[in-house]
Amino acid sequence: MNGHVTRNGSGTRNGSGASNGHVSKNGNGNGNGHAVKNGNVHAVKNGNGNGHGMKNGSRPGDVARELISALWERSVPLITDRLNGLDIACEAANLGRLSPIMRRGAMDTAHKLAGSLGMFGYPRGTELAREIEQMLECDGVVDAGVLRELVVELRGCLPL
Repeated sequence: MNGHVTRNGSGTRNGSGASNGHVSKNGNGNGNGHAVKNGNVHAVKNGNGNGHGMKNGSRPGDVARELISALWERSVPLITDRLNGLDIACEAANLGRLSPIMRRGAMDTAHKLAGSLGMFGYPRGTELAREIEQMLECDGVVDAGVLRELVVELRGCLPL
C-alpha cells in the first residue's frame, strides 16, 4: 500500500486495486488521480471523475481555473507582503534614504511579482511590476513620485 490510506475503496488494503501513493475515499478509483485541496494531493473521491481531480462534466479549463483561484487565495498574504515591501521602498525613496540594499530588495520583489501576477492572469499587474523593476535597475536617483504612482496602481489592479 506504500504507506497511504484507502478508505472504503479498492486500494491494496482491504481491496484489490492499485493505490500508488494517493488517497481514494469511498470509491473504486485506482488512486493515481491528482487534485489539489488545501495544499495536499488527493485522489478522486466517490469514484467519480477521470483520475485527474475532475468531476464528471467538468472541462479541463474549468478545473485549471479553480486550481489557480485556490492558489491565488493562498498567495494573497505573500503578495500583500511584497506590496508592503514596495511601499516601504517608496517611503525610503521619498525621504532620500533608499539604500542600495533596499533598492535591490525592492527590485527583486518587483521581479517576483511580475512573474507570479502573470501566472494568475493579471497582465496589467505584470506590466506595472516590470516597470517598477526596470526603474529600480537604472542607476541614479529614483523618482519617488513615479515609483509611488506605479505601486499604487499595481495594488489597485489586484483583488486584494
